[in-house]
Amino acid sequence: MGVLAGFLILSYYSVIAGWASAYAFKAFAGSFIDADATKIKGLFDDFIASPMQLIFWHSLFMAATMLVVVRGVNKGLEKAVYF
Repeated sequence: MGVLAGFLILSYYSVIAGWASAYAFKAFAGSFIDADATKIKGLFDDFIASPMQLIFWHSLFMAATMLVVVRGVNKGLEKAVYF
């Protein structure tokens, strides 16, 4: 049950983390400068309607997560936290 719970939690949070990664990139790129709520809603709707963007950002987050986990506690997690 613990493995199943962990898998379900990861499958949910990894999607949300992919969204957050995409929005962080868009924020650094300046996509939200002088944007009102309607424009931001349009950006979100366009993002959700694009499966390739969703897959890309989810995969990027999962690759980063796997890199940290594979490297272990000392070389992976501690370096990622103190980055």
